[in-house]
Amino acid sequence: MFAHYMSLNGKRLEKGAQRREIKFRKSGERIVPYEELNFGGDGPLPIKEVVLGQMSPISTDAARLLLLESSTDVAVKRSDVPVR
Repeated sequence: MFAHYMSLNGKRLEKGAQRREIKFRKSGERIVPYEELNFGGDGPLPIKEVVLGQMSPISTDAARLLLLESSTDVAVKRSDVPVR
């Protein structure tokens, strides 16, 4: 099973245990593994940009509004990479 960890300049941002509980959700007809991340605090999220996939059903405006609810004002764009 693969997992992605948040890092900045090669240093992990998460503190605490190395392994977290892997959860699963349904996406269409697929089962997708995910991990919940806790960034702590009530400030903006530590991200610079959100890129939505070409076929993502979420609009850029909806994603931007969701981020603004977390006090995070970052660029949101749709990927121009073609879907195979």
